[in-house]
Amino acid sequence: MQSIVVRKLRTGTVYRLVATGAVFGLVPLFVVFGILGSAGLSTLTWNGQPLTGLRSIIAGPLMGIMFALMCTGLFGSAIALGLWIYSRFRPLKLEYEQ
Repeated sequence: MQSIVVRKLRTGTVYRLVATGAVFGLVPLFVVFGILGSAGLSTLTWNGQPLTGLRSIIAGPLMGIMFALMCTGLFGSAIALGLWIYSRFRPLKLEYEQ
């Protein structure tokens, strides 16, 4: 395990990291919700109406992408602000493996 010291992360890097985690974490979850919705469970709703059948299979991944984008905007901004404030006091130490 190696480490590097970073004085400041670019905001684009923070957004890319958060977006990658959100997409690969939330889209598969919403795909599962779409499959469950196609079986008749009301796991997905749109405008208060449950989506079932083929609609839920199509809407599941789309809702997952939309939710991931919203989370990226909200949480990415909060994380970027927090890391910017943190970088004013001390550098960030990142550990990585090759």
